[in-house]
Amino acid sequence: MKRIQRLLWIVLVAQLIVHAARAGTIVSVTPAWQHAEIDAIVAVSVRVDSVARLRLYSVQLRYDASLLRCEGVEKLGLFSPAGSLFFFRIDSVAGIVTMDEGVIGPGGYTGSGMMTRVSFRTLHNGLVNLAFAQVNLRDTANQTLTSEQRPGQIQIGGPSSVHRGEEQNVSISLHGYPNPFNAATTISFSIPRSESVTLQAYTVSGAMIRHLFNGRVERGYYAVRWDGTDDRQVTVGSGVYYLVLTTGSARVVRGVLFLK
Repeated sequence: MKRIQRLLWIVLVAQLIVHAARAGTIVSVTPAWQHAEIDAIVAVSVRVDSVARLRLYSVQLRYDASLLRCEGVEKLGLFSPAGSLFFFRIDSVAGIVTMDEGVIGPGGYTGSGMMTRVSFRTLHNGLVNLAFAQVNLRDTANQTLTSEQRPGQIQIGGPSSVHRGEEQNVSISLHGYPNPFNAATTISFSIPRSESVTLQAYTVSGAMIRHLFNGRVERGYYAVRWDGTDDRQVTVGSGVYYLVLTTGSARVVRGVLFLK
């Protein structure tokens, strides 16, 4: 066990080095996760962090058009008071919102701020991924600015049933969102029959720090988001944590690595 923990800490240090090397401009959906009922209006913002001399951008946000309908887009004054031209286009068939904005006159934007706000109406139960189909940032010299993109999610309806499956075994997995992670991770699991389920996060020393889910579910696939905070909403320290899924018939443990 000590050897495994030592290896995990080596991986942690390596990931921290890589993360530091990659630090730079970030374009993200905020909030990263939210819950809404059917036929509700929800809004997300597109945010840029740590950008230098930004003069124009073109961003495409992809969503599931069977679960959401885009109601509108507005700019949030990133380039104020310099002034800008702003355009947007909603493709309700493909499920893509295109947003373009450029500075009028000389100069650019340096810093962090909100770019746009996109409003949706929820249509059906399900978990919606809001991912970037394209991000094009240009500086005052018309050079492309590289960036890291961070998607978001909207959970509509129940706990987070996104698909009904025929799985014969209870399993828990982390896929689609990072492990290691430094902002939030999506924990996916499948249940073969209707039963009570608890999902908790533990430290390597065995201390329970976060109740992630507790309730009765039907057979199917489920997803729960963890943002790296404990039950007091305090961000935990960097390190390895164990996710423990307990049902009436099984107990499954998986490890995740959180990079603060």
